[in-house]
Amino acid sequence: VSNNNTKLSMPNFVGKHINEVLSFVENNNLQVIFIYLEVLMIEDIVIYQSISENTVIDKNSNYKLEIYVSKPIA
Repeated sequence: VSNNNTKLSMPNFVGKHINEVLSFVENNNLQVIFIYLEVLMIEDIVIYQSISENTVIDKNSNYKLEIYVSKPIA
């Protein structure tokens, strides 16, 4: 039985602004690495996340969530 105070389910951040990711990692004391890719889309939108949606992880863990974020082509 998982304890809701120590476990959390990873949300789907794809298509969302990086501010949602920042809020989530700060509230759950997780580490995040942002990787910017030049693409033809709006800036600072998540295009891929390394931990899949609905994956259960421990809060305050050493997980490093990699978030690939859009950066306009210069």
